[in-house]
Amino acid sequence: MHVLIIEGFRPGHEMLKSLGAEISMIIEAYRISGNEDGFYDRYLTVTDNAEVDEWIQQARKINDVSKIDSVINFHENRQLETAKIAEALGLPYHNAEEALICKDKIYMRSFLISQKVDSIMGGPLSTLQKKLDAHSVNFPLIVKPYNGWGSSKIFKVENKQHLDEVTRFCLNDDEYPLYCFEEFVTGTEYSVETFSQNGMHKIVCMTKKYNDSNFVETGHCVPAALSTTEYTAIKGKVISLLRALGHDNGPMHTEVIVSPAGDVHIVETHLRMGGDKIPEMIEYACGFNLLKAWCKQILGANVFDAVPEVTSANTSSYVAIRYQMAGEQQIGRKIRGVKYNFSENVKSRILEVNSVRAVGDSIVKSANSFTRLGYIIVEGNDYRETEQLADLIKDEMVYELE
Repeated sequence: MHVLIIEGFRPGHEMLKSLGAEISMIIEAYRISGNEDGFYDRYLTVTDNAEVDEWIQQARKINDVSKIDSVINFHENRQLETAKIAEALGLPYHNAEEALICKDKIYMRSFLISQKVDSIMGGPLSTLQKKLDAHSVNFPLIVKPYNGWGSSKIFKVENKQHLDEVTRFCLNDDEYPLYCFEEFVTGTEYSVETFSQNGMHKIVCMTKKYNDSNFVETGHCVPAALSTTEYTAIKGKVISLLRALGHDNGPMHTEVIVSPAGDVHIVETHLRMGGDKIPEMIEYACGFNLLKAWCKQILGANVFDAVPEVTSANTSSYVAIRYQMAGEQQIGRKIRGVKYNFSENVKSRILEVNSVRAVGDSIVKSANSFTRLGYIIVEGNDYRETEQLADLIKDEMVYELE
């Protein structure tokens, strides 16, 4: 079976290849890493920020050489291009509107309100002052890129003076040309991993999230310890989202906030698996390989019955991750080495420990998901005890600095 892959995420590419697929790839030229030759059956590039027509043109070239049976994108970026390619080749994939909703946070807010899935107000940053003057929204507010990722450049705006400062930053930002605002929601944040086949949906797992003041994730635990009421409310909200989107196949990663009153609000949703080691943590907890199931589905298998629904009510295995974040006194200094001071009695509970930063790297502020220092993953049989263990030993990974 010939699968055309759009965008990156090498583990997905490797999994398809291991399952016997013929794989071709289209990616932007600047993202070529040098390890493509001999791995892909063929690959083509497009220019930086290429229009959709260029992507389709390259896909047709590949299809002329070897008929494409399936199109896939494991990443959240370039989903609209992927949908348009599938449409041009007459192959099944997410519809273009679903792809746009999941990437464009302004459009997503409008869609959720129109479908009565959620009530959180939002819109282009340029329209915010009028809404404040009309008292249709109030501080605090969230300001962020309309199509950002990696928890980058998210601001909680407390007042008019702060808004003026953030607006000046946004107007001068070369990375993101358009920012949006949303009402700020107080509550506990969870991510929800789902899997769908032929329009049927399962909640694979819910994960409790911890963020710092910049909304960069500092840790999470699989599965979240939720009451039946909380679980049912989150499940109902996410399933209603999937149905409104017309989502048919594959995983989705959705982030929600549960308010103190128990109301569930959608933060964002993506046409991919969760990041930050969530799929690996699910496999540690219950043995289910989400990526492998997805790839088998891409190759035509019906895997729905084999997909578990992991909850705190049906498991006694918990997995927690904690990230090392840069301290103010560390910023700007070079890493001389990394030392692990784990005691013997906890070593057996550690599943993974990894320093993302290498010796010689200069430490920068942990401003997004890509600038954290490292992480540790632990397991346990009790939710609270597993969380406490992760908190206790995360600082035992010590960075020795010049």
